[in-house]
Amino acid sequence: MSKLLKRNSSIEFTIAASDKLAVYSKAACSIYQKASYPNFVDSETLLKLTVADIEYTSSAFSAAAVIRIEAGNQDVYYNEGTNPAITERRGLRGQGTPGVLNSTGALTSAMILSGLVTTTAASAVTATLPTFTALEAAVELEVGESFDWAVNSVTGVGTFTVTAATAHTVIGTMGVITVTSGLFRTRKSSATAYVTYRLA
Repeated sequence: MSKLLKRNSSIEFTIAASDKLAVYSKAACSIYQKASYPNFVDSETLLKLTVADIEYTSSAFSAAAVIRIEAGNQDVYYNEGTNPAITERRGLRGQGTPGVLNSTGALTSAMILSGLVTTTAASAVTATLPTFTALEAAVELEVGESFDWAVNSVTGVGTFTVTAATAHTVIGTMGVITVTSGLFRTRKSSATAYVTYRLA
């Protein structure tokens, strides 16, 4: 899970070299990097003034750094790691460009993490989920954490069927018939496996 910083407060922590920082708040917040030098007063540099209701992810830090986040008048969620994400926002966030899959093939991590996959296929589509390894490379989840995503079969004549992949199983009726939508939940079920459920 992400870490929570309450509104109108601040926190200071060290982020490891090569890690990134993800931050989200419904109000703008400030992210500072602290610098210390012998015989000088510590200083801070403003790294980012975030935009309200937009998730921000930094570039990888080249060296370990001391970071301070200053919340505004809304709570702040933050996380760090090689591929950090604010998991609390999955299914309750702004919608970027949906993934598109119009023929049998791979549902990439980016597609399902976008929250929405569309299809206008003229025939049946078999959509293979990302493997455990591929999904781990795209998002860092703890065991038991999950995110929701949907398939919108806009037009066409064939069923869009979500299928399992290596170390990524499925539970439920996974076919989405034409001119309907399907809702799914992908959960990290163990340190080596994911499972995707059909919710609706």
